[in-house]
Amino acid sequence: LSEPPPPPHCALSARSPRIATHPRPPSLSAQVTLHVMDNPTKQLGDTDGRKWGSVCAVIAQGNAWQFKGWPKGYADETELFARGAAQGFHVRFRDDLRNQTVKNWNIEELTLSKEQSKRHEVNVMMMSFWNTLHAFLASKKPGLLKKGH
Repeated sequence: LSEPPPPPHCALSARSPRIATHPRPPSLSAQVTLHVMDNPTKQLGDTDGRKWGSVCAVIAQGNAWQFKGWPKGYADETELFARGAAQGFHVRFRDDLRNQTVKNWNIEELTLSKEQSKRHEVNVMMMSFWNTLHAFLASKKPGLLKKGH
């Protein structure tokens, strides 16, 4: 069996959202298009949260101030991830200390090695990211899997 191709590289930019697509796993019946945003508060232009229902994932840096200015239901990181408003991810190097702030959040921790001999682990981590996100969408936000989203 051949492995699926890796997802396209998506640079984050405050100027304009980028679009990411990835081959869907067989368990999903719809193609998903993701808009990757560096500053969702600015890019969604919505402070009351009406447009935030389409937010499906957050890369958590490990600082609560990251959520400053986000609308109610999204501004409190513990509530955000606990109630399933978005799937949280935290990326760290394997030899770095675990971030004590995110350990209490309901997020998926993705670890990378700095060693050149373990570069293949990047693909494993990326597949873990996509599989976790697809499972989250299927269980928590199936409406986003409809065609046209």
